[in-house]
Amino acid sequence: MVDGDAAQAFGDLFRERWRRATKESLPQPEDAGGDPWPEHVPAALTKVDIAIARTEPAWKKRPLVDEWRRLTLACIAEAKQVIYMENQYFTSPLVTEALAARLAEPDGPEVVLISTGEAPSWFDRATMDRARGSMIWRLRAADIFGRFRAFFPTTPGGEHIIVHSKTSVFDDRIARVGSANLNNRSGGFDTEVELVIECDEEQAKLSIGAFRDRLVGHYMGYTGDAVARARADFGGLAPAIDALNREGRLLPIEPAQKTAFSEFVSAYHICDPSDVKDSWRLGSRRENLFQEARAIAQAAAAQKITGLGAV
Repeated sequence: MVDGDAAQAFGDLFRERWRRATKESLPQPEDAGGDPWPEHVPAALTKVDIAIARTEPAWKKRPLVDEWRRLTLACIAEAKQVIYMENQYFTSPLVTEALAARLAEPDGPEVVLISTGEAPSWFDRATMDRARGSMIWRLRAADIFGRFRAFFPTTPGGEHIIVHSKTSVFDDRIARVGSANLNNRSGGFDTEVELVIECDEEQAKLSIGAFRDRLVGHYMGYTGDAVARARADFGGLAPAIDALNREGRLLPIEPAQKTAFSEFVSAYHICDPSDVKDSWRLGSRRENLFQEARAIAQAAAAQKITGLGAV
């Protein structure tokens, strides 16, 4: 929940999306006066910079907007201590290769991913889970320094929890929440929006770190403060999870065995195009994606990815 200019920008974006979909132009609401922020909700952050990162496909003479994808790659490249990602899907070779490059660095950041153990639908299991398995294998192969963890959450009774959130935290400096998945579609084919907060002021960074620690802790039945203490005691987020996860509420994601059909689906990223043109070129999708991924790896190796100028 945001107010001020950020809320105004979201309203403008909504009205434009509504106009495109329905041809109806909604008027901007009149200022009702006063402060609309509910008194019973304490503000976690005030007077901070907020950005909106979008994905809009190239369609009907409208250009591609890939702010979300460019911002994600920039955030991964700039992270120094820890990358925390909580997402429904994880199938993007571009994101995977960017993370693999950081895991290969001796002093690179930790990478913690929390996702659903197994999708509830057959379609998602075939198209998303199998492709995710390949991405997990790639990151484990790159994790020569032991800084990568991929978990799925369970209830105290052992039932699997479906993770539908799409949020990420980079160090204690950048927090993001929105609609985009860590798949190909969200980078250039679907329409997405994300709220991004970037802070360098120490008090704001403490709030962002506390937000991440609460997310991690609630899956294991711990408070965010307990996670923060464990991070300090054990030297990082991944070892803190290892220490606190005594009841096994967070379980490692194991890539599923593949049949010939699922191997084909995951190899060619069926139903997961990276943009509108890509949806019609199934035969070349795999090679195009991995050409982009190789370019990311080469650029990272040459230390050419810098800056957060995506939004």
